Amino acid sequence: MKKINGEVLSTHPFPGSEFVQDIIYYDAPILSLYKFEDRLFLWYWMDTNEIMNRWSVIETTMDKLKEWKEKDYVWEFVEDCILNNEVYFINLDTEKKFVVGWKCDVKELVNYD
Repeated sequence: MKKINGEVLSTHPFPGSEFVQDIIYYDAPILSLYKFEDRLFLWYWMDTNEIMNRWSVIETTMDKLKEWKEKDYVWEFVEDCILNNEVYFINLDTEKKFVVGWKCDVKELVNYD
């Protein structure tokens, strides 16, 4: 997996997030919407290896999400959906338990290969 440049997080930044819906699903969730403390977060699957999955997590609003939907969730417009410039990367093990996370600038997400 790609090295992430950002503030390392040793605890889950959104514990107990409530699943709202899968937005894109292909054999498994690709893009999902979660609620945490009355705020909305998009979880976008980014990468995997044999022991974990990496997700990017961005705060959004329903209005911003609707605008991105009108653009067919095309990745080049993801920045339009972000409520602020903060992006989180979260690694979850195969049982969906938190392993490690990072808090980053949006540039880390846009430049992710």
